[in-house]
Amino acid sequence: MISPTALRTACMAVAVITFVVGVLGMAVSFLVLLIVGGVEIIAGAAGFVAGAVLASGGLVATSVLVVAPARREAKAHEPADFM
Repeated sequence: MISPTALRTACMAVAVITFVVGVLGMAVSFLVLLIVGGVEIIAGAAGFVAGAVLASGGLVATSVLVVAPARREAKAHEPADFM
């Protein structure tokens, strides 16, 4: 059985790697867009969009994993708190 801490660390590592790979993919696609012309522009734009999706997915996953422990320790609201 994998401990929750080890699983959380592995998920965080994958999320950060996904973000970094997405940013690198966007950079490479941007260079392709700058250097070549013609039909390759479509390929560069598709790569840029794919890199943006990877970067945003990694960023969202990282933020969820960072915020999750704080939610677990938070106190639940009771009806008296809203009156």
